[in-house]
Amino acid sequence: MDELELLKKNWQNSDQSMPKLTYDEIYKMIWKRSSSIVKWIFYISIIELVLGVIIFIFTADKKYWAEMEAYNMKGITIAIYIITYAVAGYFVYRFYMNYREISVIDNTKTLMNNIFRTRKTVRRYIAIALGLTAIYGSILSVSMLKSENFMNAIRDELNQDLTSSQWIIIIILSIIIVMISTLVIWLIYQLIYGILLRRLRKNYKELQKMEV
Repeated sequence: MDELELLKKNWQNSDQSMPKLTYDEIYKMIWKRSSSIVKWIFYISIIELVLGVIIFIFTADKKYWAEMEAYNMKGITIAIYIITYAVAGYFVYRFYMNYREISVIDNTKTLMNNIFRTRKTVRRYIAIALGLTAIYGSILSVSMLKSENFMNAIRDELNQDLTSSQWIIIIILSIIIVMISTLVIWLIYQLIYGILLRRLRKNYKELQKMEV
């Protein structure tokens, strides 16, 4: 049992004339814990953005862009990168604002509102990230299937034109790849952000009990 749980137990077992300091101590511990969680959400979003930039720098070389150009996908790929980093940058800013706001909170109600707002922002970020992944994957799949160079490469590999059944298989495989990619990202976000969100929810419930 951690220090907060011990304080809560003592507080609940005390009579109604308990010192105000005990309530304040419990509140401050919840506030510090919540502030730390929000700070880590902000830090993780920065790490995620930086890792994305590093991966882009090391993978998007001349050969990569030449392939995108050959498949008529360069413009779409550039647009995807711009939108992705713009969205990531916006949410990094939102997470920073949440952290800055929670750092100066001095009452329970405001802290509860900040926790609620932070959890909502994170859930919105995850939903948008998953949506963009599915949309981008679908766009790239369609672009590749419409690319003459890409289809010629497949024909050369098979040494024949694609039959109707082969087209169906390719389309199904493309859908499966997009779904798996989206699922993997969802699992990663659940592992990273999900733990922090559950801790924030626990803090929120503790504050609700204190307000009763």
